[in-house]
Amino acid sequence: MPDKQLSLEGYRVRDLPVTETVDGVKYGDFIRGTYKINDRLVEESNKYEEGKLHIYDNGSADYEYTITAGDLDASNVGKAVVTLSTVANFGINQYGNINTTESNRVQVSKPYGSGESADVWASVNLEKFWYKRR
Repeated sequence: MPDKQLSLEGYRVRDLPVTETVDGVKYGDFIRGTYKINDRLVEESNKYEEGKLHIYDNGSADYEYTITAGDLDASNVGKAVVTLSTVANFGINQYGNINTTESNRVQVSKPYGSGESADVWASVNLEKFWYKRR
């Protein structure tokens, strides 16, 4: 049993969606205005600013947010729920095949040199099931 609860303050959450462009639509990419932490909408910025989601504007799909004390519930500073929406392709992919999986990669890390270290990568797959109605 730990002596104290680990706070997520200062942890960085990066969303690295796997995208594909079909007919000019960038499927798998983050939908702006949908990023929330503990059900609170997060403001977006093209610069690194505390309490804002940093959106890289170099054409890559890379979004970064550092958790602040204000994002956390004082009764459980070790829990943060991040929600966001992405553009899903329920049709044909760039190769002309039926698209069955969208992938997204999320990294949660504490900057090195902070006295705490953690680096976790997780992949999220959205499976789409197709059926024919009779």
